[in-house]
Amino acid sequence: MTAVTPHLNRIDEAFEPVGDQGRRNTCLPISVTVAHQIVRAEGHALSAEALWQHAYAAGRTAPGGTNMDAMAAAVRDQGQPLDAEWPYDGEASDPQPPPATLSASPWMTAEIEGRPAEQWSVISALLADQPVVVVIDLSQEFLTPHGEMVLDPPKGAPSLGLHAVVAVQTGHDGSRYWVLLRNSWGPHWGQEGRAWVSVDHLAARMCSADVVTVAATAPSAT
Repeated sequence: MTAVTPHLNRIDEAFEPVGDQGRRNTCLPISVTVAHQIVRAEGHALSAEALWQHAYAAGRTAPGGTNMDAMAAAVRDQGQPLDAEWPYDGEASDPQPPPATLSASPWMTAEIEGRPAEQWSVISALLADQPVVVVIDLSQEFLTPHGEMVLDPPKGAPSLGLHAVVAVQTGHDGSRYWVLLRNSWGPHWGQEGRAWVSVDHLAARMCSADVVTVAATAPSAT
């Protein structure tokens, strides 16, 4: 396969390494959290656990996960403390009450803005240094990247379910554009938890694209 030449730097470089969601269906709160951290550019790791538990308390989670409307309400209306205050646990059961030492709100809040679910919308946002939360219809090829690249699924490849990731960089291989996706399956997926997918892959399998914009800064811990 032809190597991808990146455009600009990865916009998630301040947050290493890629974490593992474990056995919980929390890819969406994790992805929204990563995007929120990037756009704040403050170097703080925020609490994905808080987002999930906000949605759980509102009755907006299910065994299959949650949805973007629930995440938008949680991050806008309640916000996120630091991950150090309310850390994520990949083996946890629900509900998880907040730690007794958790500082009082207000926490860090944001807005989520929907974008057209098409590949050029994602690339345009990335070129403007905006991470994009992408929900993708999984195929077998996505589960097992070929090195740092995900092969294009054949037309009509069966769905293995929906999954949220964060688009963090664009690139080109001399003939077409690619997008680097940051996953939540730990550092052993792809290359250190990230892999390139082609614009054709996105065009065929992307279900939604959303960006996070900062609404207010209210750091709750030093």
